[in-house]
Amino acid sequence: MFLASVTIVASLTIVACSNSTPAPAPSKPPAEGAATPGSVATSPDPGASPTPGPSATPSAPSSGGAPAAASCAKDSDCAWDDPCQPRRCVAVAAAPPAVGCDKSVPPDGTCVCFDRRCAYRPVATRSPVSVEEACTSPPDCIMDVAAGTCAPGSDPDTQPLGQPGPHCRCDGHEPRRCHYVWVESIPCTADADCWVSHEDFTHPIARPKKLRGKRFRPCKDGEQAPVCRSGVCTVEGYTC
Repeated sequence: MFLASVTIVASLTIVACSNSTPAPAPSKPPAEGAATPGSVATSPDPGASPTPGPSATPSAPSSGGAPAAASCAKDSDCAWDDPCQPRRCVAVAAAPPAVGCDKSVPPDGTCVCFDRRCAYRPVATRSPVSVEEACTSPPDCIMDVAAGTCAPGSDPDTQPLGQPGPHCRCDGHEPRRCHYVWVESIPCTADADCWVSHEDFTHPIARPKKLRGKRFRPCKDGEQAPVCRSGVCTVEGYTC
């Protein structure tokens, strides 16, 4: 009788184990498309993976507090939120139809698709200060790329200032304010095509003729060196 009971229990154990389903292994996050070095003016990057089309659903706030920008694949996916008083770049499906305006204000920039997000690209004459509130560095400033504004705060999506595209920075001079700036994309084939400028803020520029042939010496010539990465000039920092 005892042996029969042991046999029954063992059989039930084997059945229970054979019917159990192993927990699925955690899936790897999908690979993110390579960031484009500048605005996608006419067509999406042919090497980039497909992205969903722009949605008319309002953007949810990002983890940093600023509203998330609408997704896009090209500039024509983006439009102004108000044809009369444009303040923000939204998905073209969410933009109101163009109507006659009693009073209109021209935008201080353009809506472009940058890094798969609708972004406010300012003209050179637009003031970089959008919020009259003092900032400190750190935590620096948080960016609302769709509105082209910056406000004091900590931005989890910040990128090095030398990279092409939109940036927020806390001005080092009093009164300290957050500045929204756009680093232009400078094409290159080698480091010798690039240089770094510290005018207003640190950013890459095309190497001036008078500096051609000069080799940049990190820490002697500066802590930020001009380099060519993926066909675009950028800035590489050194700890000196």
